Amino acid sequence: MNEVAQDESRGDMMQILEEQFNQLSELYGQILDEVTKQQEQQQEAAQAGEAVAAMESGLDPKEQLDQAKFEREEARRDAKTQADIERKAAKARQDLALKDAKTAAKLMEV
Repeated sequence: MNEVAQDESRGDMMQILEEQFNQLSELYGQILDEVTKQQEQQQEAAQAGEAVAAMESGLDPKEQLDQAKFEREEARRDAKTQADIERKAAKARQDLALKDAKTAAKLMEV
């Protein structure tokens, strides 16, 4: 870039490119500001919608959080119970297979 800027025959081209770069940079800044503003507006609208939904459901936000926490805890307990049942069933099948194998081995000895 420095070589192009120092070359007198390309000096005008470098100046034009710098102006275009500055315009693009300014446009990028404007677009970024607009996108940020829209994201903030969407976030505010979502929060307002959540507050309205909470009021319409008859629960305040704290009660909703408590309800959601309870439901997550209940789902966790259910999953743990199901895993315990499956583990015990697998152990019972394994014990039964081992007993069958021992019985078969004893019958083979006779």
